[in-house]
Amino acid sequence: MLGHWPWLPTELYAAVLSFLPPDDDFSDTSVKTLVNCFGASAQLRAAAKQSLIWKPHYCARYTECVEEREAERRTKFKGDYRLMYIARRRLDRRALEAVDEIRTQLSGRHARAAAFVKEFSFDAWNALEQEARLPVPAYLSGDETGILGGDVDLDSDDVEHALPRRYWAKAMMGLIARRYTLQKWVRLYSAEEEDQPVTFEEALAGLSAFYDQSPKHISKWLGMLAHDCRVQLTVAGVELDPASPGYDLPSLVVRLRDTLRGMGFHIADGDDFYNPLNQFPHAFMRTESRKTIPMGLVYVYASVARRLGIRASPTNYPGKVLCHIDPIDPEQNEMLFDVCGQSLPIIFTSRDLRQVLVDIGLRPDMPAEIIRPCKVGTILHRAAANTIIAVRWNQRRSGGAFTENQAWCSYAAFCISLFQPQDMQISSQIIDCKPLDAMAVLNDVVGPALNPLARESLTRQCEKLVEEDEEFARTVWPRTGERPVLFFVGLIVQHAKYEYAGCIIGWHPMCLAKEDLSPVMEVQRLARGWDQPFYWVLTADGNKRYAAEEDLHPIEVRKGVVKRMFDNRSVFGRFFEGVQLDESRKRGRLLPTTELQTLFPEDDQIGSSWVRRGTLGNRKPSFDAPSSR
Repeated sequence: MLGHWPWLPTELYAAVLSFLPPDDDFSDTSVKTLVNCFGASAQLRAAAKQSLIWKPHYCARYTECVEEREAERRTKFKGDYRLMYIARRRLDRRALEAVDEIRTQLSGRHARAAAFVKEFSFDAWNALEQEARLPVPAYLSGDETGILGGDVDLDSDDVEHALPRRYWAKAMMGLIARRYTLQKWVRLYSAEEEDQPVTFEEALAGLSAFYDQSPKHISKWLGMLAHDCRVQLTVAGVELDPASPGYDLPSLVVRLRDTLRGMGFHIADGDDFYNPLNQFPHAFMRTESRKTIPMGLVYVYASVARRLGIRASPTNYPGKVLCHIDPIDPEQNEMLFDVCGQSLPIIFTSRDLRQVLVDIGLRPDMPAEIIRPCKVGTILHRAAANTIIAVRWNQRRSGGAFTENQAWCSYAAFCISLFQPQDMQISSQIIDCKPLDAMAVLNDVVGPALNPLARESLTRQCEKLVEEDEEFARTVWPRTGERPVLFFVGLIVQHAKYEYAGCIIGWHPMCLAKEDLSPVMEVQRLARGWDQPFYWVLTADGNKRYAAEEDLHPIEVRKGVVKRMFDNRSVFGRFFEGVQLDESRKRGRLLPTTELQTLFPEDDQIGSSWVRRGTLGNRKPSFDAPSSR
């Protein structure tokens, strides 16, 4: 009997191959099967090359793109999904190679990043998303109990350089998202706004870009939410067609509010009201946490309402944002609706602004945006103000600590504030959390939209940041010198006075960052003064501290400490990629990435000696006791 069935038509092979499920986990199992078919019989090869066979696999893998470039690909390949899939995979490889250059080559990062977002943008999003989901090393999985490694197989096959690869992929995703967002925000304050208006939904979705989220994902989520609302309202017998005799707009706007509340959308209470994330749409996309502030509720309500044919828009009403409802039927009156309360909509009795204001109980000279749709830029600045209030409230509550989350929120508010006529200074805390934004986002996108003086100021600040980063990349810190350095990057330490635990990510042979300390307190307290090594420490709660050598002592490498650092500070993956552990002696260290090994070339050997022999230089310090010379 022959090894194949020549009598089976190509169409039958194609029908069989059409049952291959699209892979949503980037495993490419089905695509590999199709590729293997190319080496089989002519009929099977012909079936596997058919465009429609590849369409579901293409659509499953590539959910993001630059729309103009996608249209060019469709034209170039005549809509053949197999050829388009091949083209995108080649583009993926080039993009990931470019990101790897950014990871491994410290000098020139800003220029490479700016070139990357221009060349690839959202065409590389899905490949970056896959890279950002690489499995973390075993020691970062599971619970946080016990000494690191107690029930973890440290010899398992971890992905090479997984943590720094994840970090830089996520960093580039954020860069793409923020560049896209700032381009839209720039239009809010330019003449282009009249030709290409930016919607309330688009403007506020951009806030999530500062958490490295795609604003396009927010829009897709709102579409799914609107679909669920439509289904529930239809099942409940609510008429959604404005042309139907049973259409009741005042009743519908209330029913939609009730439906969203039934899905969990409520006003946050207590301390949760001041969570800075309440202003960021991706945060209340999660079904487990849909409580937010009034503007967040108005954002969800207006975005869903418009998908259901209700012309809802935010107003600049004092105190809390209200929704303006503009009926499609010109015979009906406008309405003002409180999405957060229980009241019925206020139906305007007149088209005269002054009369309506008086009827509502407001002064007749108040601006129209109080009760009618306000400019999107106005609501965006209001969002920035809400964010700053929440950040400052949380800082006061935590005694002044500035977390990574607060830095991201502050950066979003800072970018919005750039469009106001004032001189804004980029703080080191803000730019430290998004290290590649200076040129690719701020200088290249925001700068040209500012007035000449503001543009010059921003350009000067961005160029200074780039110069400082380039100088940092060129500076190598040898351990030899007049001031011997005891500790090394990757050592887990605890502060003797303040008791925070963390990991050393850098050091100076003497204090070179006095502005990061409290001079009045520290200069009086330190026995060795400023003339001793100082260390940058990434703490378990996500803060970055600058501490004197005499204040630090090594501690056991506990899994909980390491995992909390990883969870609370994204930059952890930039600096570390593994662990070396002597379980019997409870000594260990975090393995530095290529970046830290380049900057501190002798520390890797010192760290290895510490784990194996317990020595630091010619000393053998004990655990949990301050080390001194």
